[in-house]
Amino acid sequence: MARTELRTRTKREMLPSVSPAMIAGMLLLAELAVFAVLSGHAAMQIRGFIVGLPLIVFIARRPVVGVFALTFLIPMELFARIPNEFFSLYKLLGVFTLTATIVHALSAKRAVATQRTSLHRWVFAFLFLAASSMVWSIEPDLTIQAVRRFATLIVFYFLVIHLIDTREKLRIVLGLMVSAALLGAVFAIVAYLRGQAVFDTQVAGTVEGQIRAMGANLDANFFSATILVALPICLFMISIEKAPWIRLFLVASAFLIVLAVVYSFSRGGALTMGLILLMTFFGYLVRLKGKVLLMGLGGGLLALLILSVLVPSAYVGRVRSLESPMRGDESVRGRWLYVQFGSEAVRENPFGVGAGAFPIAFRDSRFDQMYHYYDMERGDVQRGRSAHNMFLEVGVETGILGGVIFASMILFALYENRKTAGRVGRTGRRDLGAANDALFVGLTAFSFASLFLSAQYDKTLWLLLALVPVIRNLAWEGEVAMPDARKLRRALARRGRAR
Repeated sequence: MARTELRTRTKREMLPSVSPAMIAGMLLLAELAVFAVLSGHAAMQIRGFIVGLPLIVFIARRPVVGVFALTFLIPMELFARIPNEFFSLYKLLGVFTLTATIVHALSAKRAVATQRTSLHRWVFAFLFLAASSMVWSIEPDLTIQAVRRFATLIVFYFLVIHLIDTREKLRIVLGLMVSAALLGAVFAIVAYLRGQAVFDTQVAGTVEGQIRAMGANLDANFFSATILVALPICLFMISIEKAPWIRLFLVASAFLIVLAVVYSFSRGGALTMGLILLMTFFGYLVRLKGKVLLMGLGGGLLALLILSVLVPSAYVGRVRSLESPMRGDESVRGRWLYVQFGSEAVRENPFGVGAGAFPIAFRDSRFDQMYHYYDMERGDVQRGRSAHNMFLEVGVETGILGGVIFASMILFALYENRKTAGRVGRTGRRDLGAANDALFVGLTAFSFASLFLSAQYDKTLWLLLALVPVIRNLAWEGEVAMPDARKLRRALARRGRAR
């Protein structure tokens, strides 16, 4: 062996092996330094490093920790914000998780193969259409901002699919969703009972002189829709849990979530909660039998009786105002004006006014003078100007085609969920079956709640969409995926022509 070759091999053997975690850690440290510099204040930089260094240790080794943290913080996003627009814990978590995931993916560390799904096509089609709307947007700056938000949410969507690849990780995600909703509900109930906000991030909105339970969110309706997603998880997982303390935790969580929604005085929340309870009732009739079914229905009836005693009379009056919306308060009448404006705007702009440009379009319409529910500051055209209807707002902004694609994306996710339910039923995996049914109810309920909210940018929606392929992959875990028949026929035809 030549002396130069021996010397080279010796040097290589002396070099320490660089693991993906070490590479990711160095990149995350550099990103943390950039975030700290952008903050512009020494105190902010010190705080950033105190928060960020432990994150580097965990996320560099296991990027899935970032998804866990993001999931937990969704109902309490404002808790995570450091008061600087360039530096927030949520942004830091997202960038860290994406970077570490890319490093580990390049090192070919992937637990299981994913099943093919057409849901991704709908997601990318909608993103492409939203980005294309920049060409004809009436306010390009708002459209660019909207496309950036959609792109960020879709990255989060794919991170969840890529990293939640075992049943244990799925169980952790569901547990974090329930825990976060419970924590937000407790803070909201305490604020309601005290009559004042617990945190500065809460808004002291009132109904008949009593503060509305809002958790850490800026809007009681968003707060209700977000924590209600965890309600079907509690109700369906109770039936499969064996540990008494876990069952007690789920029962208490469900009760407090419902109570927080009641104290939020959200009319959309009341309708959404009714839909969840109705779907859960029929789900229990299908899935449970004998004593378990009687215990479940009896416990639910008892909880409803207790809640009926705790429900404030003002809340009953707000819900009953939905019976005659045009004679209700200005908030309800304003939502009907948005529907009228939306139908007119879609006829006048079938290709849309541009993603994110709804506030400008409404301001320039004849309907703007009819709705003065919000005291808009001069020059602040965005304040309060959302359609309070996710599908309507997407349709106005991205046109008829964009609205159809967006709605089809959600409908296709529900369709895939039902296909997975059939597969899970044949394999007998009760935990996946309960999680899949809870996801179906949660996604249906959140989509229904979005008839009263502009929630297309809400991370809850994209988390629910991502969990559809996650459970689908886990249902087929350990089996070889069938090849695409069309692609197989094309490949065989090309091979025949080549011969």
